Amino acid sequence: MTEERGSQPGPVLFLHPSDEAYGADRVFLETVEAALEEGRRVEVLLANDGPPGWLSSALAARGIDYRRVDLAPVRRRYLKLRTFPRLVASMYRARRTIRARARAIGAEIVHVNTSVLLVAAIVGRPGGARLLWHVHEIVERPKSLAWVFRTLPVTASDGVIVVSEAVGRHLRPTWLARRRVALVHNGIASRASHPIALPDVGDPKVAFVGRLNRWKGYEIFVEAARLVGERSAGVGFVVAGGPPEGEEWRRDDLRVRLERSGLGDRVAVLGYWPDAPGLFDSVQIAVAPSLWPDPFPTVILEAMRSGCAIVASNHGGAPEMIENEVSGLLVPPGDVKALAAAVERLVVDEALRRRLGEAAERRVREVFTLDRFRASIQAVWNSQS
Repeated sequence: MTEERGSQPGPVLFLHPSDEAYGADRVFLETVEAALEEGRRVEVLLANDGPPGWLSSALAARGIDYRRVDLAPVRRRYLKLRTFPRLVASMYRARRTIRARARAIGAEIVHVNTSVLLVAAIVGRPGGARLLWHVHEIVERPKSLAWVFRTLPVTASDGVIVVSEAVGRHLRPTWLARRRVALVHNGIASRASHPIALPDVGDPKVAFVGRLNRWKGYEIFVEAARLVGERSAGVGFVVAGGPPEGEEWRRDDLRVRLERSGLGDRVAVLGYWPDAPGLFDSVQIAVAPSLWPDPFPTVILEAMRSGCAIVASNHGGAPEMIENEVSGLLVPPGDVKALAAAVERLVVDEALRRRLGEAAERRVREVFTLDRFRASIQAVWNSQS
């Protein structure tokens, strides 16, 4: 009887800082599914500082226990002189909640998703649970806090999971290199193609899909699109994504930039678009022009799965995903002319477009599978039991 109980994987308490449908949220849902696949009991705590959204709906639809609670996520808007005392108080409330829920379910593991939840550094080991920190970020700014985000996950946990080698290098100063850091690339499920109806802006269609924030590079995309559009009359462009909370002004910024570009009705602005896979099934070229290192962009995986020809900035996790000139094109970050030249190559050369897209789709099927991702996550949980 004791042996049977010992062979049963223990419960996992998951912590996640958002309730949205972006890459980290979708990867998080697959991580929870990996625990359920093992037969583990799970409970999910979601940060409640935003409205209920896609993730809580997805958890509810699957019958997964979740609670929206104060998790004290460290967001830019809370790092102001007048709000910082409230953030500190919120962290101690969150600590009590996390410890209470871990004990209530007899958690074997507290799995912290993203470095935004710095509260994990003071949670301890409630009921003897192991603390694992799943890091999806490369935090370089503000420099005054970058060291905190880089160091706490390694020093305060029993183990760190990183989504790319780039994140691992970012987290591991030499004096901490002895700490165990496990690399688990994100995976993506196979699916049948389901194109959607898009505005008739031209052909081929070139898409930017991502948040309108200060580092995803939508400004660079618009400027490169202007250069490509001046030389290629038939090409069309698609922009899909919304700004983060507190940066709603970026919608107007995008509109103004597009008006100045002269692209007119050759660009479709979709705003936040929940069906990114369907969108990628409907375009031929995808662009990921991040200005800062993007750890392991889910949009690149989704575009690869759809067989898009991809142009991405050559930093962060993109070089681990894309083999330059084989399964996509890599360009220097922030270089508008290089980005435009790469996109134009794909616009005018249909054979190159098709070859890169087919290689990208094949690479996803062979390397970045959901089965491999789940098995790797499970191996990390069980290797430390």
